[in-house]
Amino acid sequence: MSLENKDAGRPDRQSPPAMATDGAPEHLTSPYQPRQTPRVISIQSHVVHGYVGQKACTFPLQLLGFDVDAVNTVQFSNHTAYRHVSGQRATAEHLRELLCGGLVPNQLLHGVQYVLTGYMRSDDWADAVLELLQRIREANAEDVCNQDGAHASKEAPTLRYVCDPVLGYAGRLYVPEEMIAVYRDRLAPHAYLITPNAFELQCLANGESDVERACDWLHRERGVPHIVVTSCPPPQITSPSSQGPPEVILLSTGTAEPKQWFRLPRRFPMQFTGSGDLTAALLLAWTHRTGSVSKAVPIAMSSVYHVLRRTFECGRVVQPGLAPELCLIESREDLCRPEMVCQRVYI
Repeated sequence: MSLENKDAGRPDRQSPPAMATDGAPEHLTSPYQPRQTPRVISIQSHVVHGYVGQKACTFPLQLLGFDVDAVNTVQFSNHTAYRHVSGQRATAEHLRELLCGGLVPNQLLHGVQYVLTGYMRSDDWADAVLELLQRIREANAEDVCNQDGAHASKEAPTLRYVCDPVLGYAGRLYVPEEMIAVYRDRLAPHAYLITPNAFELQCLANGESDVERACDWLHRERGVPHIVVTSCPPPQITSPSSQGPPEVILLSTGTAEPKQWFRLPRRFPMQFTGSGDLTAALLLAWTHRTGSVSKAVPIAMSSVYHVLRRTFECGRVVQPGLAPELCLIESREDLCRPEMVCQRVYI
């Protein structure tokens, strides 16, 4: 048997990278070459079966052209509304091990443009997330310098943090009460966009029930640039059909800017699990693709509506009283090219 390299000279088969004197591959010692595919680090819960957390975010983001690196805060058999749940919870130390043991020394944080966080149950995760944000900024800053240390003409990639403050829904908390302060005081000030539902917004704004005033408080006191609020009380908005009240969304981009209200055709009489995770991911994706949160909202929410409609009409019920899992795979066309059903309304 010949041991010669039959792949030598083939352009599709590359030799292993040369090693630098310090033992690292030589290409890792050179300034990072930016690539076109946007990168996201997603920190979420993970389930084996179903579509919540990472499973609700990763596929839509990849479908829309994003490279997703997933960090799982839990690994469960299924979401917690099922009668039986098994699995493990990760700790913030696991994220630090991923950072220090592989991501940082292998320079895998270079070029990351987005961090997306969802379900976190303990406050030590906040410290780990903030450390991650700092590490990414440092890595991206290194990329604007050449090997001599002189600044190159390009700018460091902008890092944007999208925070889905998973606290609860309709008056019920999913997490320990102390997580409210963690999101409000430690994570929100670093976010480019937060995506609470109306109940979560009220929690973050110290009990303020008026959604516009609650948004203004977060803009003013925590410096959050963009807030998209779902499941809002419908203020003077009537449904265009007899199917019940509409789903109402509020976009707030600062105390000096007018609030923008949007309406979906109907609010389905079912509490879906994973819809908030999907919403945050799609808002991130379409904000990147359109360059504007206000342009992203009607596209992202139209996609969410079609996923929920298909789930409501065609989803498979596994247990009595339990909403079907999101029909994400069946809705892939709606994730990429949704029929626009989310309309701006003026109050």
